Amino acid sequence: MTPIYITAIEMYSSKDVLDVTLDYYQKAYAIYKKQGNHTEMAKMENNLAIIYAQGNDKDRVMEYFMHVYAYQAKKNNSVQLVKILNNMGTLYLSNDIDSSLYYFKKAHSISKKLKNNSLNVYVYTNLARAYYLKSNSLQTKKYFEKALANIKLPIDSSTSDNVTVLFNSR
Repeated sequence: MTPIYITAIEMYSSKDVLDVTLDYYQKAYAIYKKQGNHTEMAKMENNLAIIYAQGNDKDRVMEYFMHVYAYQAKKNNSVQLVKILNNMGTLYLSNDIDSSLYYFKKAHSISKKLKNNSLNVYVYTNLARAYYLKSNSLQTKKYFEKALANIKLPIDSSTSDNVTVLFNSR
């Protein structure tokens, strides 16, 4: 039954029919939960968080992201932890910059130990964006320069393009 729900999720999600997409995610999640399939539950929780973010339900977003964070922490998956913390920081970027910075800094404390240049570029860019919104030009410049320096290292081209556009818009 779950593959049918996943197909429905893909179909409705591509059409931006969020309420139906959410319904199918919840049905798939319930099946995985009943089976005790924690890996698939974490994937569904991450996707549920993203759907709830599109609907501006921050409480639910954080609830699901915290579940995924706990799961990835148990698995000691540093790359996924950084991605989740980055998502959590982005959630607060528009209305609570200090909370946003808290999550971005936490992501940075993990990412700086990794040899993942693309991930570091995203973390540095998000730190720069948050400091820009706080009108802290010194920190903005510092983190954009770090992001741009990491672009010179091996990363995927979409990361490079995104940072270049953000930096040039400032």
